[in-house]
Amino acid sequence: MDPIVATRFEQRSAAAAMTTADFAAGAVRDFVDRADDEHWAQLLTIMRKAEDPGLAAIQAILGWVAADA
Repeated sequence: MDPIVATRFEQRSAAAAMTTADFAAGAVRDFVDRADDEHWAQLLTIMRKAEDPGLAAIQAILGWVAADA
């Protein structure tokens, strides 16, 4: 993951008084529950182009969460 995104994500999880792993799990769950069609289309494109689609999906979701401060 981009170091800047990782730092922002760690800061967001600390601010929520959660472990990074728990915050990440919640972020993915929130994405699944709330993402609109545009976000799903973007995610599918990212996954389709990636060598490791699962890792690319997690990184994209966590990147979006980190950016949404």
